[in-house]
Amino acid sequence: MRYRFIDRVSDFRPNEYFRGLKVVSFEEYDLKSSLGQASLFPPVLLTECLFQAAYWLEVLSSDFKNCALFSSFDKLCITDSIRPGSRASIEINVFNREKDFLYFNGAVTQNSIEIASISNACAEIRNLADYDDPDDLKTLFSEIQKNA
Repeated sequence: MRYRFIDRVSDFRPNEYFRGLKVVSFEEYDLKSSLGQASLFPPVLLTECLFQAAYWLEVLSSDFKNCALFSSFDKLCITDSIRPGSRASIEINVFNREKDFLYFNGAVTQNSIEIASISNACAEIRNLADYDDPDDLKTLFSEIQKNA
């Protein structure tokens, strides 16, 4: 089973931006309910959603040849999380690209309210086939791309 951090690709422009959705299903695990607290999508996983958006942007921009792997960031702010049955918008915007690195800012919003943001994030560009099966990702993309 593959855990999805991006459930729908809403829009992207190669090497510039990516917009997607994360829908938290009732079947997805959460850490707090087992501790007797309200069910929440673990807030730290919102960060992973942002890095997965960068991953997908590089995969799509390179026609399934490269991927972008987390390297660093300057600032991360998480003010809330999302509950099962809810959805959040994920957006990243590239502000610089060097040979082997992608630099971006990103945000997670729910009902037009920002609940997480990342500034000056860096992802290293790598050969996709070393980390994932390009054919499997093509199949997954066909499932999660927004129908025109």
